[in-house]
Amino acid sequence: MGAIEEAVVRRFYDEMCSGRRNDLAAELFSADHVLYDPQVPVPNGPAGMVAAVSTYQNGVDGHWAIEELFGAGDKVVVRWTGSGTHNGELNGMAPTGRPIRVDAITVHTVRDGKICETREVWDTLGMLIQLGAIPGEGAAAIKSGYEAFARGDVAAVLALFDPAIVWSVPDTVPIGGTHVGPAAVGQFFAQLAETYQELQVTPETYVEQGENVIVTGTHRGLSHSGTRFAIPFVHAWTVRNGKLAGFTEYFDTLRLNEALGVPGAADVIAAARVPVQVNLRDQAAQPVR
Repeated sequence: MGAIEEAVVRRFYDEMCSGRRNDLAAELFSADHVLYDPQVPVPNGPAGMVAAVSTYQNGVDGHWAIEELFGAGDKVVVRWTGSGTHNGELNGMAPTGRPIRVDAITVHTVRDGKICETREVWDTLGMLIQLGAIPGEGAAAIKSGYEAFARGDVAAVLALFDPAIVWSVPDTVPIGGTHVGPAAVGQFFAQLAETYQELQVTPETYVEQGENVIVTGTHRGLSHSGTRFAIPFVHAWTVRNGKLAGFTEYFDTLRLNEALGVPGAADVIAAARVPVQVNLRDQAAQPVR
């Protein structure tokens, strides 16, 4: 006892799941096999297991890697990792091309050389977050960063950053450019008081897909020359391993430069606002070519 049961279960993961040998189902599972997994409702028996496995074989080009496997009596416990790329329809979700990796623990019962019961727990929420189906922790971390900035707690903002964060602001505005690492971004923050008398960064919407989070909002403030401004922005964030690893800012730099009194900015905007006058009578007199 033990070795036979473990061998049957190992064949399920290695040969049937990862090896795409779904024809082995009747050999590995009893006719009355039951799968207990609320996320994968399928009929009993070998056909049900083929339906469950093929969903992930086809939807995410799935691969099942056994991390630990051990048996006791007729029970075999498996800790495994599922990985793949979402290149097919999966439970109603169109392909995203995103990689996924989920952890799971399964307890199989083996009798008479076949698996007759499977009880499974896996990280469903983690998979949905990786697929961008629901907001993840990235948006929450970024939101907490905006809140910390609003209350002037720069240290709390910097604590959210990856050690190699790349922070990019358009280089056509004062203190613009690319800064790498929390210390460099901290120096950027320190220069804000020299550039603005008042500055509020108000996020309004968050859109998250995988490690990318897009935030739209408005910059509101007062320049040292006394000019108030309200300029929409788009912030593109990258979140990796729970840390903010990238930031790129987009906004109307000409409008900001005008508010800050950057030489030449007001003239450019004024020129752009000059109405173009067209003499319709003269145009009508021109021959049609």
